[in-house]
Amino acid sequence: MRVISGRYKGRQIHSVKGAWLRPTSDRNREFIFSYLGNWMEGAVVLDLFAGTGALGIEAMSRGAAAVTFVDFMPAAVQIMERNLQELEIAGHVFRREAISFIKWAAKRSCRYDIIFCDPPYRYQETEQLLTAVVSGALLRPGGLFVYETGSREPLPAAAGWNIHKDKHLGDTRVLFYERKDGEQDRDLSGIL
Repeated sequence: MRVISGRYKGRQIHSVKGAWLRPTSDRNREFIFSYLGNWMEGAVVLDLFAGTGALGIEAMSRGAAAVTFVDFMPAAVQIMERNLQELEIAGHVFRREAISFIKWAAKRSCRYDIIFCDPPYRYQETEQLLTAVVSGALLRPGGLFVYETGSREPLPAAAGWNIHKDKHLGDTRVLFYERKDGEQDRDLSGIL
């Protein structure tokens, strides 16, 4: 697996084998970042269920200002830290469960322009996760929540959200959510 474009184009991203890890394919990453285009420049990004860190690393390569990586699996955190170290990328890495991190970050008034969320297929807490993002005001006005799921998975209930884009890519479905009302806490001082 390699970085597709930008400052780190062609550089290797290490992975590990295991049923618990399903890195976003190069094709899917290419679609996601082509769609995001200029949104990435200077963005503050949160990469939930980060795994290898491929989405966050690609974001940094394409001009993101800062990325926070979150994963609960110790092996994922280890490989992520290795990838960041080898690419000499400064990123915040947290070993935490996603909803727990969202609540923790909300208490610290953290705000993000883009949130990537690539949980294991059949993840059962997507509705709670989306609710926690809304109630914690983690997404800045005009920001996007990019969610990957299985193409046959039911769409998560998402009160307070609109689907900006919905794309099927083989056995994966990528959804770009935006807040319905666009009203969020506008204090942008907290960044993690």
